[in-house]
Amino acid sequence: MFKKVLVLAVVSGLMVSSSFAANEVQQERGYISLRGTASREVTPNVAEISFTVENFNKDAKTAIAENNKTATAVVNAIKSKLNKDKDIIKTGRISVTPNYNYSKDGKKSLKDYTVVNSVTIRTEQVESISQIVDAALSNGANRMNGLNFMFTEDKKVCDELYPEIVKNLRNQATVLSSGFGSTLAGIKYLSASCGKQYSTMYRSNAVMAKAYMADGAAEETVSTPIEAGKVKIDANVEVQIFVK
Repeated sequence: MFKKVLVLAVVSGLMVSSSFAANEVQQERGYISLRGTASREVTPNVAEISFTVENFNKDAKTAIAENNKTATAVVNAIKSKLNKDKDIIKTGRISVTPNYNYSKDGKKSLKDYTVVNSVTIRTEQVESISQIVDAALSNGANRMNGLNFMFTEDKKVCDELYPEIVKNLRNQATVLSSGFGSTLAGIKYLSASCGKQYSTMYRSNAVMAKAYMADGAAEETVSTPIEAGKVKIDANVEVQIFVK
């Protein structure tokens, strides 16, 4: 009985030792870590821009009526430059605000009313953005709130950049592994990301001058030079490849 128990104990010890050795070998498995990037600059295919019609009058109804008339003229002028099937124009904000004067003793009296009507345009007519700005400001818009250029097909570009990066990383991994007498043996870790950097909103002096001219009356002889610039798309791939 004593010898049999001793043999079992030794076998058990061997099994534990063998298992530990296998784990140790797996932890020491070699790999190559690489990171690659690729970029592409593309022309924006969408523009977003917002205009405001703002006016003042001592009578609220008159102020609203005047604003509606001007805003309608602005919207109609903009629509004439848009593709009705693809582009979007929507009201962003309408407000009527009373303004007061305050006397030295703290009493207030009604001064007038401010009426604000803002419209936002999303258009694919990027090449016509200057004409859209001119149309809005020439017909009474007295403030341009923002102009942003965007690119909406970034996924397609990312899908084209990824294979380029992967091909370069595979070539690098093959060269490195063969240089040390090893071969590639599968993926340990893989991560990919892709993003876009929008071009900075561009405002020319001509735009600002028109936007702040009295009564919103812009001089048609002054053009509005606007450049959309480029959108940069960056793709990144990080990979760890086992070698044997």
